[in-house]
Amino acid sequence: MELQLTVFCVPILLLFALFSIACQNVFEVCTALGSCRKHSDSELRITFCKTMDTLAEQCSHAGYIHC
Repeated sequence: MELQLTVFCVPILLLFALFSIACQNVFEVCTALGSCRKHSDSELRITFCKTMDTLAEQCSHAGYIHC
């Protein structure tokens, strides 16, 4: 159970870190998203990619370049 929680929490923490810098670093987000789309093999990665997609959308709504 503890391991599952760690596996789940680490990407969430990474997302928060990404969120704080994402709109200043749209290129990195887009690169990560592109890589994600090519390698979406697990449920967790698919969820992560969907979140990244949403993040990219939010950045584009805020006036940043969309991927």
